[in-house]
Amino acid sequence: MEAQRYPADYDGIIAGDPDYNQTHHEVGVHLWVVTTLYANPASQLGEAQARLVGAAVNRACDALDGVRDGVLEDPRRCHFDPAALQCRTAEATDCLSAAQVRAVRRLWDGPDAEAAAGYYPGLERGGEATLWGGWIVANSPDENTHGALGLPFFRYFVYRNPAWDFHGFNFRTEPAAIDAQLADAIDAIDPDLRPFQRRGGKLIHYHGYSDPDVPPRSSIEYHDQVVARAHRSGGHADSGDFYRLFMVPGMGHCGGGPGPNSFDMLAALERWVESGVAPQRILATKFQDDDPARAVLRTRPLCPYPSFAHYRGRGNSDDASSFSCAR
Repeated sequence: MEAQRYPADYDGIIAGDPDYNQTHHEVGVHLWVVTTLYANPASQLGEAQARLVGAAVNRACDALDGVRDGVLEDPRRCHFDPAALQCRTAEATDCLSAAQVRAVRRLWDGPDAEAAAGYYPGLERGGEATLWGGWIVANSPDENTHGALGLPFFRYFVYRNPAWDFHGFNFRTEPAAIDAQLADAIDAIDPDLRPFQRRGGKLIHYHGYSDPDVPPRSSIEYHDQVVARAHRSGGHADSGDFYRLFMVPGMGHCGGGPGPNSFDMLAALERWVESGVAPQRILATKFQDDDPARAVLRTRPLCPYPSFAHYRGRGNSDDASSFSCAR
């Protein structure tokens, strides 16, 4: 929002895992998750189901990037269907019920089929075993992190009714009225960053590819809109002279997760703003228990989108020097 509305405020900005399309985020994730999991009690997922889904996703897709490390470099390449985990008999365990299979599908698919095409993306596959706690696995809507963040928005901002109940929400008809009421105030969806660009501003945008809160694909969509807008106006086609997006494989919402998730975006921004050196790759580290005081388990380069970290096929796959940024 700063880069869009107040382009003279800062010479450099870092935006991490932003829910910039706030109205669609409230409807398309916070409320979508709550209705998916709690409208039908049989749809709820527990810790065992989250671990089951996470393990199955890794078995199906972990090796697609050439390295088996428990991290999906680009989850969009993974098309694992949770139907493979559905219980075959009523007595079966270590499986998902039909209602739970539908719930997992809805979480990954997002609300477009019920709201409108292109309304908001779903969550990505990957990291379920460690990142779904609280966000997906919770005993009630108000204990669920999506519910705790989202339900007050509808009760107090949208409907001004503390007793408002989510069960009757119509995803087909109601989102447009919410946009009309609040989008101008709280959304930051304008892809025209030319005023920020013209005064020499630099923007580093990053997003965890296993974010269980803000769908990672939403950041990719914004990046592509900025590129398209710059291209139409005769600007640099990839906008990389002032704006770069870094997707962080295996990271949750601003941290955590199975992937390397410790990095210094501020130093990269300072070099770009003060010395004109654009970030070509940023080193990310995975510490034991995500504690920088403990052992380094893995390093990996973060690459400016649409580049990704490509294993060269030789060398230690836990060492960033064995990877190059490729398209």
